[in-house]
Amino acid sequence: MTETAAIGNFKEPRLMISKIRALGCHFALDDFGAGFCSFNYLKKFPVDYVKIDGQFIQNLINDETDRVLVRSMCEIANRLGKKTVAEYIENPRLIDVLREIGINYGQGFVLGKPEEKLLQNEYIAIEKLLAKVSKSLL
Repeated sequence: MTETAAIGNFKEPRLMISKIRALGCHFALDDFGAGFCSFNYLKKFPVDYVKIDGQFIQNLINDETDRVLVRSMCEIANRLGKKTVAEYIENPRLIDVLREIGINYGQGFVLGKPEEKLLQNEYIAIEKLLAKVSKSLL
């Protein structure tokens, strides 16, 4: 879920997230740090993961400000019991920096490019998921 998808309406997304999490699914707050109310969203939504926006990751090796910001985002997320994901890992040297900062997971071309094969046999039809959610609302 991106921060912008939740702007102006906390109640409905919180309810939806709670019900889907009850089915065993996990949620990530995507593009964290890019919006104006990032910490408010982190506080309000019961997400499991915080995906730190790639704009903070891309120059992490050379930009002390980005390192300070990413370190603080990671620390706050971890203290709130959330795992962190760094987006846009496109330089192998970033991996050591991210480990040192305490980031839990990474996403980016240096780790692997998206492949359609992963989705051919490993998916859950949206109809099945929605049917389960509808039953849990009753």
